[in-house]
Amino acid sequence: MGWATLNASANRVAFDRLGSVSANAGAVSARGFLVMPGQVIADGMVVSTDYTLTALADDFGGLLYGDAITVDGINYSVRTSRRIDDGTFVELLLSKLAPDVAAPGSNPADYSLKLADLADVDADNSQAGDVLINDGTNWVDGDVPPSWIELVTQFSSVTLTGSTAAGSVYAYVQGGVTRYRLVPVPYDAAQDAFYSTFTGGALSGLIVSRG
Repeated sequence: MGWATLNASANRVAFDRLGSVSANAGAVSARGFLVMPGQVIADGMVVSTDYTLTALADDFGGLLYGDAITVDGINYSVRTSRRIDDGTFVELLLSKLAPDVAAPGSNPADYSLKLADLADVDADNSQAGDVLINDGTNWVDGDVPPSWIELVTQFSSVTLTGSTAAGSVYAYVQGGVTRYRLVPVPYDAAQDAFYSTFTGGALSGLIVSRG
């Protein structure tokens, strides 16, 4: 079935007037079109259909597998969810539940990234290309430091930029990012390392060492 994409207000008016049923998931109450299980004949073949609810994505687009939803007074569990018609609508494939059975989930899931979620991320030395990952609870810095061999061989330019008591400091530029390599004198592989900052003759922000 195809759905015409109208503005938000017109969509809701159409849902209220065209035989839709009430649906509730957590704190969200809205309307949608429920298709009941049955069989249809297509090109001479019998095709089975399932419980399917079509609703506005703004209302139930956040529901995932196992989430609970009540449609027209009956409890269901979400099996699959997919956006249709440019993402304006969502089509939910449902499993009907017995009256005393609860769905694994209970509320629409919200996986949007909010600024408050970043409170536990140390972004002091953020660089172009850094990424965030969700560890199941929090958003954390997911950037994996490059290896020493990657930094020492993959660069666009390298210049001697200074020295410390431990040795010479070279600036390696790669992808617009500058990293500072300490080449110890006398040479010691354990002290051959890259740092993110070189200021006032001091290195800080150890990235990776050779040894």
